[in-house]
Amino acid sequence: MSRCSVEVSAIKDILKQNPQGMTVTEIAAALSRNKHSVGRYLDTLRASGAIEMRTFGMAKVFSLSRRIPIAELFGSSFGLIMALDAERRIVQVNEQFLELLGMARDAVIGRRPEYLPIPDPAVQEMVTGLLESSGSSDHMKEIKLERGEGQYFGARIFQTRFDDDTPGTIVAMMDITENVRALEQVREREEMFRGIAENIQDGLIVCEGNSILFANRKVSEILGYSPEELHGMNTLDILAPDERKKVLAAMKDNPQAGGMPSVVSARIRRKDGSERFIEARMSAVEYGGSTRMFVLITDMTAWKERFDSLSRKTAFMETLFDAFPRPVFIINPDGRVEGCNTAFVALVGVSRSEFTGKELTEVLNPSLSAILLIGNEDLEERPGRIIRKVVIQGTNGTPREFILEKHSFQAGDSLKNWIFGILIDAAAHGAGFPHV
Repeated sequence: MSRCSVEVSAIKDILKQNPQGMTVTEIAAALSRNKHSVGRYLDTLRASGAIEMRTFGMAKVFSLSRRIPIAELFGSSFGLIMALDAERRIVQVNEQFLELLGMARDAVIGRRPEYLPIPDPAVQEMVTGLLESSGSSDHMKEIKLERGEGQYFGARIFQTRFDDDTPGTIVAMMDITENVRALEQVREREEMFRGIAENIQDGLIVCEGNSILFANRKVSEILGYSPEELHGMNTLDILAPDERKKVLAAMKDNPQAGGMPSVVSARIRRKDGSERFIEARMSAVEYGGSTRMFVLITDMTAWKERFDSLSRKTAFMETLFDAFPRPVFIINPDGRVEGCNTAFVALVGVSRSEFTGKELTEVLNPSLSAILLIGNEDLEERPGRIIRKVVIQGTNGTPREFILEKHSFQAGDSLKNWIFGILIDAAAHGAGFPHV
């Protein structure tokens, strides 16, 4: 390598390390060279376009050239490229741009774009509008060609200097129609999803980790927070403190994306401090390399209050039923024992668990089951009441007389009736009942 090449390479290296630029004196000092010899090398580099010179008062500052290599640019596959000189005349244009203009190269070179006889008025309007608003910009601008369904371009116009050091303008465009269409589809889907999410009767929360990304209006109604307050909130903060461990376990055990959702019921705490009871159905979805949780929330507060009230009433009735001193049993429309009290269990000598859900004939001996089934066929079909005097052998082997009283009643959607039976000790009553 010649000495000249070595010196030129060294100057380029030192300017590369100092992109803000350096004076001749600074370059000479950095390289330990004479200012005059460095100045000659700088003249050579500037003439070749490798460096640029700016003046600040009396000082001349040199830096590596920021020019775009025009030949390489036009030979690239960037998109549509056109170069204009200082008079805004076309000096170079690539095949893609010529195809858009619908013109031959010879008809374009040397002319101003706004005066070109472009066959398509839509293209003429787009090019003219682009150049009228031209100004060097580092940002790509989106423009639309109003032709057919529309064609979209990303356009950028920037100033440069050509190899002969004359100023010029580069117009670079890229067809982004597919990107715009895809983005429109994403926006349409997002609007559709948002419309569905805002109009379903349940609350919908989308979260990543424990952070809420989206919550619909129903969630705001249930929790009392605005959508803005909910965005970014920790999901655990909406739960009653003693419910958090249970919900965390459900979230941890939730199956991977595509699996069946997990369901958990919990109490939540509203913004005003009051509590409500909700049921949450959680599904995991893979999104952009992370897992997002979609949580459907149903406000079950009214149902829970009715259920608790019914449970209290049922518990009271069961206690009363069990404490009733006379043997009582209930047969459902399928002919199976739905329930019985302690007195009935003591009379027949069979535990309650053995009875429940079974037919009397499956548990009791034939003679006893036949007695307890008296009148069932008639009572199953129509509402009514029967009374019979029966003899039942107790667990100690002693026969006892009872008055068997049965009532039928409707419950639920079954066409057959339920049967309620009670056994009354006949010793406490007089004669006059039919005897079996």
